[in-house]
Amino acid sequence: MRAKRNIPTDLFEYPGMRQQSVATRIILVGLILNADDAGRGLAHAGWLARAFNESIAQIEEALMALEKIDLLTCYQGGRHRYYALTHWRKWQRLRRPLPSRHPAPPALGQQQKEEVSYGSQS
Repeated sequence: MRAKRNIPTDLFEYPGMRQQSVATRIILVGLILNADDAGRGLAHAGWLARAFNESIAQIEEALMALEKIDLLTCYQGGRHRYYALTHWRKWQRLRRPLPSRHPAPPALGQQQKEEVSYGSQS
């Protein structure tokens, strides 16, 4: 079961959010609520469209728009497409996060490896 999720009070004040459609804003909230404890989720437009009661076109448009303003990144992991929320750690404070079932985005995975190796040198 997922932990509670925090929705930042200034979420719609992020640069670029005022220009987004209402559907894109609601989809972002849905992605936050749907994300696992690492801020990742399946970016399958058909599944998200059914889950959020939006059209596939609206989901794809929202994913592209949110990626363009750097609130999430979409990436391919094997056969599936995933999303990772870029401000997840700023937005969420989880006591005992569960490990993600989804692969890390390529850049994030490299960054995490560097942080681990840097931390082990101290």
